[in-house]
Amino acid sequence: MGDFDDQEDKRFIPATRNLFHWYAKNEAHYSNLQPASRVALYHSRRQDRWGGSHKSGREAEKAWRGVYSALVDQRIPFWMVDDRRVADGTTKLSTESYDVIILPGVTILTDAEANALDSFVRAGGLVIATGQTGGYDKLGVARATMAMKTSPIARWNGVEDAHGWTFDASQASSVALTGPKIPATGDYYRAELVPEAVNLLPRAPDQRFGPPEFSYADLGAKGGTEPGILSRSVGNGCSIHLPWHPDSQYYRDGITDHARLFGGLVEAFAPPAPVRLEGPGAVELTLMRQPSSGRLVAHVLNYSGQRNGLYAEPAVLRDLRLGVRQGASAEALVAGTNLQAGAPDKDGYRWFVPATDSVFRSSSYHRLTPRQAKQEGTYEGWFHRVGNHGAADGRPHPVWRARAPSQFPPFTSSGRTADRRCCCLRHGSQSRGRLRCCCSYAARHSRSRRCSFWRRRHSRQPQAGLDGYRHEFNRSDRNTKLRQAHHGQGC
Repeated sequence: MGDFDDQEDKRFIPATRNLFHWYAKNEAHYSNLQPASRVALYHSRRQDRWGGSHKSGREAEKAWRGVYSALVDQRIPFWMVDDRRVADGTTKLSTESYDVIILPGVTILTDAEANALDSFVRAGGLVIATGQTGGYDKLGVARATMAMKTSPIARWNGVEDAHGWTFDASQASSVALTGPKIPATGDYYRAELVPEAVNLLPRAPDQRFGPPEFSYADLGAKGGTEPGILSRSVGNGCSIHLPWHPDSQYYRDGITDHARLFGGLVEAFAPPAPVRLEGPGAVELTLMRQPSSGRLVAHVLNYSGQRNGLYAEPAVLRDLRLGVRQGASAEALVAGTNLQAGAPDKDGYRWFVPATDSVFRSSSYHRLTPRQAKQEGTYEGWFHRVGNHGAADGRPHPVWRARAPSQFPPFTSSGRTADRRCCCLRHGSQSRGRLRCCCSYAARHSRSRRCSFWRRRHSRQPQAGLDGYRHEFNRSDRNTKLRQAHHGQGC
């Protein structure tokens, strides 16, 4: 392999060097770590091998990916559980290690796995299953009865197309959901229920679908009897089953109501989480514990720059706060600062507000929230990307924080900036005594009327090296006239 001198592409070297130096500095915090997450996501290798023998089994991979994404987006820390280690007893499903185990469409369960899950429920744990979980034996042959004896379902009675169905979130009991209606397109698995089963999410009345003028519920129609969430209390724990696939639908469509199903069930039926993260942004929370020191290591991962296989520069995160149920002080390892929490709130959480500019710094730009844009007197908080023909396609660009007023470059008499950072004003037009900038009326101007800097700036995401100028408009004028800046007309 050689050394770094033999590498043609050296762009990775600075980031790799910084990571290794940072780890060397904080290595003591990362030795002998153990999972501290109280939620486990069940993964079945046997399902991967034999699940293709039946239709519901072929949904398992998308279901697993959907639950994974839902837990990340709901900021629920979780750990993985492997079916083989559960079956041979290597992994003990005890309430000392986990509060919740989620089985996304795990249709194949061996008797050993089912017995371990039943013991976990009776000891006080929460099991959340979706789809036709537990309906097949170790070879993919349909079972006459459910594998788990603690399940609210006794046996399966066929599959029905649920295209156009919705569940009524406003009538949900014991769990806080978003809605008011939750779509349930795809397969619905009819089942014979045990007497103790409780329906927590009723089906809404049938609603027409098609053009908007014909999409409405029939007057006087009653909801169906099909349950959206089944619950059964057994021993000290609870077993919950969703006989459809909100997980794979979330993986396919990204509807937040489906993700909220899992977040709401964990909040309603599991003990309070040891750590909570609040605030905007694409963030993942992971938890590890160091038994030797008693430390709890919380990783707040900014994955805003990740999209499928693309890894771009992430956005700067703001207005995040971390709540813990134990401990009143913390150390921000990236920022290198010590944090102190306030008094516990009514739920027992002490909240840390880290200096996110330094903890999550990823570039020299800062995204403005709508509240910040309002405080700074800007009428618009977003730019809109403009296509080749001058028609706005509605995709928002973030507003980038400008320099201090004293740092604005001076304007020449021709309307250009002295350093040509922005020459939009020379394309401005006089209208009723006010100077309008072509950037603010991009959709009404031809491509030739826009300056070359504007086209470079707004045709793609700003790259490192730009100065972060933005156009600021007076909020008192809804026609978005150009605001007076430091050196005369500013842009």
